[in-house]
Amino acid sequence: MEVRSLLICKDHGTRLREAIEYRGMKSLISKDGNSMKTRLKDIKSTLKNPTAECFDPFAIATIQISMAFIANVDDEDFPEGQFCPLCEVKAHGQIPDADDDWINGCCDEQLDTARKLNLVPPEA
Repeated sequence: MEVRSLLICKDHGTRLREAIEYRGMKSLISKDGNSMKTRLKDIKSTLKNPTAECFDPFAIATIQISMAFIANVDDEDFPEGQFCPLCEVKAHGQIPDADDDWINGCCDEQLDTARKLNLVPPEA
């Protein structure tokens, strides 16, 4: 059985980062992999009940996109090897620009969470 792994490609990663920065959350993105690991020690509790100390909108949005892909695509339709879930959604999805919709939806959700945690100013 071929190992399958989801990894956001460079293009979609850049677009995701830009969408987070556009929403004013640039300072909340971990500076490197080690600081991200420290922030997201317990990913399950972070996803269920994020705190200011463990909040990283880029990492959480990436996980949410991967979870959405898994939830919405049948196992037999998964490509083999390593692949970007957003590239697959765009290439094979029924909805044009689904990748943009997923990026914007996840980033909007992260912005709502950041506001609830008082990490960014409330909506004007």
